[in-house]
Amino acid sequence: MSLPALSGPRAFAELTVYRWSELSLTGGNGVGPVATSLSDADLGRWDRRLAPLVWAVQGSIRPGYMYLTYDDEAAVLRKVSVQDAHGRSGSTLTHVLTGPAADLDLALALTLCRSGWNWLPPGGLDGSQSHLPPVPLDRLRPHLESDAAGLEKAAAEVPEALLAPVAAAVLSAPEEPVTVVGSRVPAEVVIQALSAVLGPLTAGEWTFATSEESDSAPGLPRFVFLERERGPLHQGNRRLVRADVVEDLGAADASVDRAAHLVRLHRRRGPEAIARLRPPQPLRTGREARAWQDEHQTATGMVVDVAGMLLDAVGGRLESDEIAFLRRPASVPQVETHLRRLKPQELETLVRNWSPHRQDLNGLALVRDTLHTEVLRRVLRARTDPGSHTDAETGPGLVSALRSALPRGDLMRERLDHELELARRKGLNVDVLGVLLVARSAGLPEGDLVEEVRRLALSELPLEILLAQVDRITATDPSLGRELLHVCFRRRSRRDNRYRIAAVLGDQRFLANAVRVMSDGQPGLAVKYYQWLLYCLTGSQTIQRRDVHEVLGLAGHPPPAALLSALRRNGAKNAVQSVDAIAASEYFRQNLSARQRPSDPMHHSSTPTARPDPSHPDEPDHRHG
Repeated sequence: MSLPALSGPRAFAELTVYRWSELSLTGGNGVGPVATSLSDADLGRWDRRLAPLVWAVQGSIRPGYMYLTYDDEAAVLRKVSVQDAHGRSGSTLTHVLTGPAADLDLALALTLCRSGWNWLPPGGLDGSQSHLPPVPLDRLRPHLESDAAGLEKAAAEVPEALLAPVAAAVLSAPEEPVTVVGSRVPAEVVIQALSAVLGPLTAGEWTFATSEESDSAPGLPRFVFLERERGPLHQGNRRLVRADVVEDLGAADASVDRAAHLVRLHRRRGPEAIARLRPPQPLRTGREARAWQDEHQTATGMVVDVAGMLLDAVGGRLESDEIAFLRRPASVPQVETHLRRLKPQELETLVRNWSPHRQDLNGLALVRDTLHTEVLRRVLRARTDPGSHTDAETGPGLVSALRSALPRGDLMRERLDHELELARRKGLNVDVLGVLLVARSAGLPEGDLVEEVRRLALSELPLEILLAQVDRITATDPSLGRELLHVCFRRRSRRDNRYRIAAVLGDQRFLANAVRVMSDGQPGLAVKYYQWLLYCLTGSQTIQRRDVHEVLGLAGHPPPAALLSALRRNGAKNAVQSVDAIAASEYFRQNLSARQRPSDPMHHSSTPTARPDPSHPDEPDHRHG
C-alpha cells in the first residue's frame, strides 16, 4: 500500500509537545505545551481544542494515538504515560502533529500508529528548548511506506467475529459515534479494515482514539477504543461494541450477520466490489443504511455484487449460494438494478465474456438474457430517447458487443416493442434508422427487419416522426425505406397532424431524394411513391386544387416530373387543369430561358405513364380528365 500524495511539493506539519512543567507556554502549570513550532496565536487555538484530550492511559503497554479533524485541519496525537519531573507516576508525554487535513489524512494517521518514527527532532528535547522546527511531510512519508504495507496486511487478517459487530454498529446508525471495548486486535488495524469496507459507503469523519480511559471526555473522535472497562461507561449517544465477549458469529443477530457478508465481499472481490455498491450519497442515517442493505442484500444476508458474480462465473469461481441466487427467477429484478449501475465498459466486458459459445454458462441462461436485455435497453433507449444517454454511454463498443452476443430474436423484438411504446407515451422523436441498425447489428434477420419496420409504423408513433426518417433509412437501405413509406401510407388517419407532416415534407423537398433512390430510375415507381406521399399529406385519395399549390410549394423549384404526374393522376378536374397549367408554364420558362425549341414538352412528361402496382392493392388510382 502506498500513502496518498501530498497536496503540495513542500508540505509541513507543526509539532507541539505536551508534558508536566512548572510553567507551560500557555502560562499554566502541570501538563501543558512546553515546546512547539506554532505561533502564539495558533498554539492558543489548538490548545483550546486538545488540552482535554492529551492524557494517556495509565499502565498501558502501548502508546495511545488519536486522530481528529476540524474542517480542513487535522491533528495526530501520540500519548505515553510517564513520570513527572519529581518522579511521580500518572503524568503524560504527548506529541501532537497539526496541519492541513489533506496532508494529515487517515492513511498517515493510521500508519503513524504502527511506525517507529521518532516524533522529536534530531537531538531530542532538553528542558530549555521551546521552539521546534516543523516536520517536513515530504521526507516523512517515504519512511512510512513499509509500515503502511504492514498495516494493510494486518487489516486483511482481522477476524470477522471482531470486525462484523463494529461494522454492524456503524450501519445501524452512521450518524452516531462508536465505542469498542476490549479489542484483541490493535485499534488502528481495526479502523484500517473497517474504513476500507465502509468508508466508500457511509458519511462521517474517520477519526479515532486507540486507547482511552473512558468514552466520556468532551470532543472525543468518532471511534473510541477502550482497552478494558475501568469503570462505568458514560456513552451518551455512542454505540457500544463489547469486543471482549465476542467469540464467533454463530449466535450473532441479523445485523451482524449482514455486516459479515459485506466484510467477506470486500475480502473476496476487493475495493472494486464496494465501489460498485456505492450509494449516490453517503449513508448518513440508520434508515438510509437499512434501505441500502435491503436493495443490495438478499433475504439470507448475502451481499449482491452482480458484476463480480458474473466475472467469477466466467472463471468458474462462483460459490454455491451465488449460483443458487443467479438461477432464481425472483433474482432478476435485483440483477437488473445492478446491471443498470455499470459503466459501459464494464457492461461491454461482461457481454463479451458471456459469449454464447460458453456452454458452461448455459445453466445461467436467465442471467445471460438479463444481460442482453440491459444492453438492448441502453442502445435502444439512446435512439428512442436521444437525450437520455451520451455517445460515450452507448457507443459502438456496446453495439459491437451485442453483435457478438447473439441475443435471442424474441428477446430483441420484446425489447423493441417496449422501448417504442415508452417513446410513444412520452411523445419522443424516435431515431427509427438507429433502432433498425441496432436490430440489424444484433443479428435480427432481414425478414424480421422488414417486420420490425411494419411494427414501427404501426406502433402509434406520430406519422410525421416516421416520415422524417424515410430519407435517412432509404440512403442506408432502400428496401426498408420503401417498406416504411408504404406502411405510413396505409396508416394515415384523421388523427395525424397535416401541418406537421407538411413541415417534414417541406424540409426534405417532398422526399425527392428518397423517391429517386427507391424508384431506381423507373418513372412508374416514382409516381407511385409520390401518390403515397400525397395521401400521407392530405389524407384523401383525391387531390383538390388547393392541395396542388401546397404540394408544389413544399416540393421546391423545379417540381419533379413524377410528382406532377402523381398530382394529375389523383387530382380532381380543377386540380388536373391547375397541374397542366403549372407544367406548361414550367416548360416554357425553362425552354425560353435556354432559347431552345421544345423537344419533350414538360406537360407531356407529366402525363401519367405508370399503372397501379398490383403488389400493393392499397395504392390510390384516381385518374381524371
